[in-house]
Parts: sequence; C-alpha cells; structure tokens
Amino acid sequence: MSDLTDDEYAVLLIAAEGESLMPIGRWKPAVESLVAKGYLRQLDPFNNVITTEGRKAVGKREQGDTAALKQALGQVADVRTEAQKAVEAAAQSLAKAAKSSVRATGDTAQSAVLAWNVEVLRRAMELVSE
Repeated sequence: MSDLTDDEYAVLLIAAEGESLMPIGRWKPAVESLVAKGYLRQLDPFNNVITTEGRKAVGKREQGDTAALKQALGQVADVRTEAQKAVEAAAQSLAKAAKSSVRATGDTAQSAVLAWNVEVLRRAMELVSE
C-alpha cells in the first residue's frame, strides 16, 4: 500500500514527466510533504524535482493501484457470473410457469410469459424491499 495522498501522487506524476513544481496553492502541502519524505528535491524555493525515491514511490503506488483494480475486476466478474446464473434460473422458471398456464388458458406462450413476468417482478420487488 502506498503512503502517498492523491495530491502527492499527482505532483509526483507531473514531476516524473520532467516538470519542476512550485509549492503554491493546492500543491503547497503536497510538495512540502514530498520534500520531507525525500521524494522531491528542492532546488530553490520555487523549483522541486523528483528523486529516485520519488520514482520508486510512483511505481509502488501504481503497483498497488493495479493490484486493487485486478481484485475489483475479479470480484465484479464473480458477481456477474452469479447474477447471470440467477437470471437463467429465473428465466427457466418463468418459461415453465408460462408453459403450464398455456395448457390451462390456451394463451400463446409469449402472452403467458408477459403475464407471469408482471407477477415475478412484483414479487421480486417485495423480496428486495424486505
């Protein structure tokens, strides 16, 4: 995990592109903190450049961000798979209910699906509200 704030990280990314940064406005606390940590070197009161340690800190942050993103994407994929299985099960059940009611009503399968769909949605809304 990185010890950088988002502002410090932004400053280091700018500095990593070869830009010198002035500690003014929003960036003043971040620049001063990075100088204290040894990630920026102060050339004079208005020019600060990235150090080797600063470049390492950027790399560490990027690795942490990449790992977190991979973990989040894995979790999203797992949830999506679970949701798709649930939707398939619901579709199978809805089709079964429609086919059963067609035998009794003589409606088309499509109109029976639409009719039962309303009931399924109503019940689903009740369940998620509990």
